[in-house]
Amino acid sequence: MLSAQQHGHSSRPVAVVTGASRTRKIGWAVCVELARAGMDIFFTHWTPYDASMGWGSEEDVPAALQSLVISRGARCEHLSVNLGEESTPKRIMDTVEERLGTAAVLVNNAVHDPAEAPFFV
Repeated sequence: MLSAQQHGHSSRPVAVVTGASRTRKIGWAVCVELARAGMDIFFTHWTPYDASMGWGSEEDVPAALQSLVISRGARCEHLSVNLGEESTPKRIMDTVEERLGTAAVLVNNAVHDPAEAPFFV
């Protein structure tokens, strides 16, 4: 990961996107499109959750997504975090501030469904 100390803060707004852990899915697409629209990107992922689900985890996705976003001209950082822990939101926002600057946008794309319940009951 590239650090804010290496790049410095930019004038581009910063977007935080949760749940960007799978290739060409919603979180991935949101990161790429926001970068294309002129935002720097900070995304989260939680591989242990994906590994426990039927679709499995894609271990190389964070590095691949970061490279793609950077190729679009944006700064990009990511963090593997469990959003089910009470301290995680503060940890995310502190890390965003440290590495990229103040977040302007939050896209909460992460999902956790241990029961695999249907969307409609």
